[in-house]
Amino acid sequence: MAAGIPDDVAPVAAHEAQAFQAFVIDGVTKQLQKDNKAERLPEFIRAAGAYGKGDLDADSFLLTLSDLFGEQKALKMAPTLARLVKNDERRRSLLKAARGSGQVEVLPSPAAPPPIRCPVGRASVPAWDRR
Repeated sequence: MAAGIPDDVAPVAAHEAQAFQAFVIDGVTKQLQKDNKAERLPEFIRAAGAYGKGDLDADSFLLTLSDLFGEQKALKMAPTLARLVKNDERRRSLLKAARGSGQVEVLPSPAAPPPIRCPVGRASVPAWDRR
């Protein structure tokens, strides 16, 4: 469970929304550039827009964030991003998904190393469990 993630955050006031959204996009752009993933900015924008409209569920949005930024950074971003969600239920849902972050899993790359094999004739039981 992710500590420090609130149950809810205040949505951005209407008169602040445009400036706050620009602040978020600027921060996301800089982070993606730092991580050599600048070409993935449109993916973030699509996912954020789809989540805000209700076309993407909270767990899927959090998975996208985790894939883009890593789980820890995604969890840190969740309360800030939630402020941009006007719908109370979706805003709280994103924070709830972040608090239950044990469900966030970034799949390994397809080029994962091969499994480790035991040499022939060696026991397959761990050394600490052999009798």
